[in-house]
Amino acid sequence: ASSLKPEWALARPTLSADRELPPTHSAPLTAMRLSSVLLFGLALVTLMDTEFLFGYASEEEEPTEEQEELDEEDMDSSDVSLGDEMDSPVPEDDADAVLVREHRLGQDCISLAEQLERDVGLFDNDGIGGSGREQLAHKMSEHASKLIGKSDAAFKSTFTKMLENVHSGGRPFGAVDACAYMLRHHNEL
Repeated sequence: ASSLKPEWALARPTLSADRELPPTHSAPLTAMRLSSVLLFGLALVTLMDTEFLFGYASEEEEPTEEQEELDEEDMDSSDVSLGDEMDSPVPEDDADAVLVREHRLGQDCISLAEQLERDVGLFDNDGIGGSGREQLAHKMSEHASKLIGKSDAAFKSTFTKMLENVHSGGRPFGAVDACAYMLRHHNEL
């Protein structure tokens, strides 16, 4: 009868005469369980917060009142799209923004115009009055000379007039809009 039993059953004790215990390899099984526990622990650690793991949190500085004004102006400006830009074509008002940003002088112009807004006041802020509009027009004229190398006496007056229209109409007008106007006036756009 013992010759009919599998080879592993011959070396192992039995629970009863008709039921045999399968072989157990305790060392490999323990190693396998340990590796499973370690993998599970590793998965948990990767899901944890970086603050817990690395001891730091990303601290954001509070925006200044001036930065909040600029951000608010950017949200109201026609040079900012709030929609999903990938799903829809560029609206006509945003075409200028795209042209300015892709222009060889666009980024420099935008930086200078944004600095001008910080120094003098927002382009679409009607509270700056006539002297503020003249300052903005004068500085934008200087930026045109610096960037384009052209000085146009008519630019100051047309830019001032355009700002008067913006202020009386209450429409948004930001740094990108100012650059589009400047570049178009000087036949660069």
